[in-house]
Amino acid sequence: MSADHQCYGVPLERYQLSRADHRGQQEAVDVAAWVAEQIAKAPRMSDEQLETILEMLREPRPPVEKMTWRVRLYCGHIREVARPRSWLRPYQGTSGKETCGDCGLDPALIVAFEPLEADSNQGKPA
Repeated sequence: MSADHQCYGVPLERYQLSRADHRGQQEAVDVAAWVAEQIAKAPRMSDEQLETILEMLREPRPPVEKMTWRVRLYCGHIREVARPRSWLRPYQGTSGKETCGDCGLDPALIVAFEPLEADSNQGKPA
């Protein structure tokens, strides 16, 4: 683990939600609802468009070395997530939202986190 990987709100089990956490969670919920609304209004893709997108997703991508993080979600549940090792925080390249596998909260904001061991085998072809 690099000394550059950040942590926040440790120990995760005792982290207390802040007003910013409550605002961030509400904003995440509002954005998710807006996106779902826009998707529902969007015209259906043609079979050709869908095939083009699927083809792009099938293209092989280079493996990425992963880092495991322990995160506390807005709902209070703690889980481990894997992210690219180059990220200094577990939500650096994302919005910082997860779906909680325990209670189903979706989106669930990441409110606290700590880096764990890097796993150099993750992301590599089997």
